[in-house]
Amino acid sequence: QLIPLPPEIWVHLGPRERVAEGFHALDISAPWEPLSLTPAAGLTSILTMIPSLALFTAMVRLRAYRSTWLVIALIAGTLAGIALGVLQVTSSTPLASPFYLYEQTNWGRAVGFFANADHMATLLVVTIPFVAALVGLAKTAHMQRFAATIATAAGLGMVVVVGLALNGSLAGYGLALPVIVASILIILPPRSRLRFWIIGSAALLLMASVTAIEMSSIGSGRIGAHASSAVQSRSNILATT
Repeated sequence: QLIPLPPEIWVHLGPRERVAEGFHALDISAPWEPLSLTPAAGLTSILTMIPSLALFTAMVRLRAYRSTWLVIALIAGTLAGIALGVLQVTSSTPLASPFYLYEQTNWGRAVGFFANADHMATLLVVTIPFVAALVGLAKTAHMQRFAATIATAAGLGMVVVVGLALNGSLAGYGLALPVIVASILIILPPRSRLRFWIIGSAALLLMASVTAIEMSSIGSGRIGAHASSAVQSRSNILATT
């Protein structure tokens, strides 16, 4: 976004013709300009990567990525978000509910600790392979512990599915099933003949979910309303960008 482009290109991108008119009004030929209309803000946003990079570096240095406590922390945070989401959707008057943490949010939906329902859905979908990872780690344990881990993972999976249903995000619905199928790869042995079929099935399910959202009606009620608003907002964003 910060690479300068010739005026023959950037003038015709989105609403930049109005910017070019400003140069013409000042009797100045349009110069080379970057794609971003606020390059200074773009440079500032790069600095926001520092905390993420610092955390990643600390994890690598401390070898924290091998700890099962990270998986437990992620799942615990997700369960807490689902519990908060239950309180949110069961409120008689969502707009006056004290369980929504932000003034601007998706009222009436289980957003958990987020303001956006799609962000909560992303957390729920991301949690699925980590639940499968718990089962994968327990494969070498004795039978009693392995059985207990499978039962726990099944219970956690059901809670995540309930969270997705309460959340009502199209992103969650579209990604959950392919991710569930792909997560089986974590449990299967590395040389299993089923791995190829699992990968193919996950890819097909992903394409099918995207096609279903694009080609068919989602239905009535809040899901249909969300689909309509999501498509309209994305169309407006696409026209601008």
